[in-house]
Amino acid sequence: MATAALLLLRRAAPLQPSARLLAPVRMHTTAPAARSYEFVAPTGSGAAADLPFFVGRTKPGNLPVYSKVTRANTRVVTEVRLISGELDTLADALAEVTGARAVVRPTGSAVVVTGNHVEQVRSWLAQQGF
Repeated sequence: MATAALLLLRRAAPLQPSARLLAPVRMHTTAPAARSYEFVAPTGSGAAADLPFFVGRTKPGNLPVYSKVTRANTRVVTEVRLISGELDTLADALAEVTGARAVVRPTGSAVVVTGNHVEQVRSWLAQQGF
């Protein structure tokens, strides 16, 4: 008997969309504006065209020089990415500038310098015209 009464109650009063417990979904009336990045032109002597290697810039226009902590937070290295050309020459130049060991990753995707030399490497790359 109770089951029949419950079925009649469900048929008699269907839930309206406003009676749902979910929050209303807000639809965008216009598409979100696309991000635009201002390209920061490199400053320096402009000798980058004469070098046997190339260091690109990120989409926002920054130099791709990053610090990274490895080996269970006991070692800090500096990575230079977006590179092409003679990478061994770039590694040798960075070793000379920083006074630290610099090696090319086996995949050729980055040059890794031992220690935190981000500001020093960025300023040197900017001076070279990258």
